[in-house]
Amino acid sequence: MRERASRRGKARRAAAWLASFTLALSALAMHAGTERARAFRQTYTFEGSGWGHGVGMCQYGARGMAAAGHGYREILAYYYRGTQVSPWPCPQTIRVGLLEGVDAVQLAADAGSFRFYTAEGDIPGGVITRGETWTVKPGNGGFLLLRPDGSLLNGTSYGGVSKPLYLRGTSGGDVLRLPQNGNRRLGHLDSGHPLELNIQGSAPSSLRAVVISDFETYLKGLDEVPGSWPQEAVKAQAVAARSYAVRALGKHASSNFDICDEVHCQYYRGYDKESDSGWVRSVDATRGEVLTYAGQVAQCFYSSSCGGHTDNNEDVWGGSPVPYLRGVPDPYCMDSVNPHAHWRVTYSREEMEARLNAYAGTSVGTLYAVDLSDRTPSGRVRRATFTGSAGKKTVTGEQLRFILSLRSAMVDLEAENFDQYVLLANPSGSAARALVSMTGGSGAKQELEVEIPAFSRRTVHVNDHLEGEEVAVRVEADRGIVAERAMYFNYHGNLDGGSCSPGQQALSTTFYLAEGYTAQSFDSWVLLYNPGSQPARAVLDLLRDDGFTRGLSLEVPAASRVTVSVDGVEGFSSCAFSASVESDQPLAVERAMYFESDGRKGGHTAEASPSLSSNWYFGEGYTAEGFDTWILVGNPNARAAKVRFHLAPPGGKARVVEAVVPPRSRYTLHADDHLPASELAAFLESDLPVVA
Repeated sequence: MRERASRRGKARRAAAWLASFTLALSALAMHAGTERARAFRQTYTFEGSGWGHGVGMCQYGARGMAAAGHGYREILAYYYRGTQVSPWPCPQTIRVGLLEGVDAVQLAADAGSFRFYTAEGDIPGGVITRGETWTVKPGNGGFLLLRPDGSLLNGTSYGGVSKPLYLRGTSGGDVLRLPQNGNRRLGHLDSGHPLELNIQGSAPSSLRAVVISDFETYLKGLDEVPGSWPQEAVKAQAVAARSYAVRALGKHASSNFDICDEVHCQYYRGYDKESDSGWVRSVDATRGEVLTYAGQVAQCFYSSSCGGHTDNNEDVWGGSPVPYLRGVPDPYCMDSVNPHAHWRVTYSREEMEARLNAYAGTSVGTLYAVDLSDRTPSGRVRRATFTGSAGKKTVTGEQLRFILSLRSAMVDLEAENFDQYVLLANPSGSAARALVSMTGGSGAKQELEVEIPAFSRRTVHVNDHLEGEEVAVRVEADRGIVAERAMYFNYHGNLDGGSCSPGQQALSTTFYLAEGYTAQSFDSWVLLYNPGSQPARAVLDLLRDDGFTRGLSLEVPAASRVTVSVDGVEGFSSCAFSASVESDQPLAVERAMYFESDGRKGGHTAEASPSLSSNWYFGEGYTAEGFDTWILVGNPNARAAKVRFHLAPPGGKARVVEAVVPPRSRYTLHADDHLPASELAAFLESDLPVVA
């Protein structure tokens, strides 16, 4: 058994087989339990690597490279291809946004004292002394300065919408704290580098706080990596941060500052980071150095941990490729010192649905499936697709990170335990060649050519070729063979079992299913596979045992499959039902059920019948020793059907049970009620064609 390499050769051989051996076709509407379990699974476990977007320099990778003896210039050249470290006339100051849109700003003096002033001069009495916390609010067209006891300074306001309020230290060593900003502390505030407060909007107004920092002092307040790391990695970070800041000047111009203080830009800790001597030493050692490409300062994106491979900028954010932001392998990132090298996070189904339904772009109602198969070259999720009762929604990998609070998009959804096999038997005296075509719910496809010796069998493990997918399978052979599908599952992590079903030897435009149940802990699914080259329009009619019906219009794309969770159909969430399918293109149709009832756990599948009949025969039945046997009858006709059940025990006279099945309904016979504690066979006859 081998994978075939030539797509054109595959098509040519398959066409030849079908032209000569059309009766060898066996179509299996085979469902993969991983996606089935996801639809109503109880937990979603994400396993990932890294932290951040993964574009540009990987901080933990840089640490590993430095520990291996690489210098900071080598590190930067590796992550930013084609760049070079160059001296640059950096700006003298940079405006850093600290607070925005607040109705008041609290200012606490942890050391020294601070004076309020405007462009018109110092404000009388406006001095915050050590240990005091003052509050500034908008009011009377300007700024209201409230002392620690809440009293208004001088009974008036100062400044205005276009007249900022400033705060500077009165001597060296002054330290100001902003309680609303995570108690962030600022030093070095003077008349050239003050804290500036702006009034935003009107009626009501809000406030903004901006520190006008010396450029190099700003860099010393960045808390992106610890200074205790190998110094070459810390220097690489200093150059990358300086380059980023130069390119970011004016990034937040609409908010009257250059750069923010959070990881959206660069994480600015301020005064407290300046005690990290290793970091400060690296900033000083690289003073004035930036990374350039083609004579311009490079856009030096970076993230904490790339998960083993960085990514191309356009694959993460879209847009045009940036020549120096190319993905590179990064084995140094996965060092054991990296706490983000491997991680797991688990959400309940309720938590997943709450997070998704909180945003219009991912509001899918009841969550059926999660598809993370669209990947970037590095292996990150490029786009994630969620399917639910309200439809299908697709988001980018970065949006996925935000919505689910994932550390990175280098992530997989842990599949539940379903193993699936296609079993091929060749009872003839000559070898057979079979083409096994597997189609996943995400659109992924795999084909295998299998050689089956005479009087032998072969097994295809579907999981080896399409992992974590809903799957439909088509088997074509150059001579008559037998094809079955076996599945072993752990549905919802609770229901252990297995099932085995023969493939359908012919497609049809009509199908009928007598059995379906969604009450208690039963889940029922109808599976439609279209192996043809044209999309199929199908109608699925669901017939409840009380006569209530509902029709669903479905489109089954060419060479694809559609899965219907009957539990999620309005009016069918807790009932017994039968079903019929009519299509304008030939299909294969099956039903799958998983259950937990009376201490029994398991699941089974059954192929749909392509026709109705007035006679049905069952060789197996048992009603003793805790066995329950049920015979289900579906009547899709417009009038009632009269049905006679002949229950035949071994060597005894058959018990006859008569019933009337209402039009477009179903009927359930519990054989244990009529022939208890016995083996039995059954024969059903009806005055109208039915399905049983």
